[in-house]
Amino acid sequence: MALQREMAKHVIIEPLPPERVTVAAGLDVAYSGSTGFAVAVAIHREGLRELCHVVVESSVEIPYVPGLLAFREAPIMVAALQELMEKCVRPDVVMVNGHGLSHPRRLGIATHIGLALDIPTIGIARKRLCGEVGTFNGRKALFIDGRPLCYIVGEGRRETYVSIGHRVDLETALAIAQVFWRSGSRFPEPIAVADQISKRVARSRRSSRGRSSQHRTSSLEP
Repeated sequence: MALQREMAKHVIIEPLPPERVTVAAGLDVAYSGSTGFAVAVAIHREGLRELCHVVVESSVEIPYVPGLLAFREAPIMVAALQELMEKCVRPDVVMVNGHGLSHPRRLGIATHIGLALDIPTIGIARKRLCGEVGTFNGRKALFIDGRPLCYIVGEGRRETYVSIGHRVDLETALAIAQVFWRSGSRFPEPIAVADQISKRVARSRRSSRGRSSQHRTSSLEP
């Protein structure tokens, strides 16, 4: 928690014009027992087509603790993202399945990864972690200490939380997410695809837990 508070002091909030974003990456992790499968996928804004994806498999020993998700999942997510950048493409922005600044110490996993790699990141989360719901610029938003740090898209059980990660501001975070959002989908395409792949890989590996605790596979085709 002390490390999170210290890292949060270095977050940069600045506009990232959507017209400068051609490729967005999505990061997600699924599990089979104590083995995590992190997916990094690259999506092109034209047609929302997948350019490539990478899967990194690794033993994950740190348990899930609310507010400390980054210490469990960020290392394997970063490994997948770095491999994606080495083998395929460097994205203009990264969407992370988790919160950004909408976090008790302003350092959700999206912000943590953005700071660690100094890249623009956006948090895309399923559930509220903290804060009060209000209205900002005519939209439903999440306020923390009186500051709007996250927009809420959708209603009821289909709410999605779009938050500032690093090197974006709230308006451009939402605008970029909307560029990559298919009509009727709960999540922007980079997160939707990463989530589908990670769950599929985890299901297919449950019968082979005896493999090495760390193994990488990659796909440079959709």
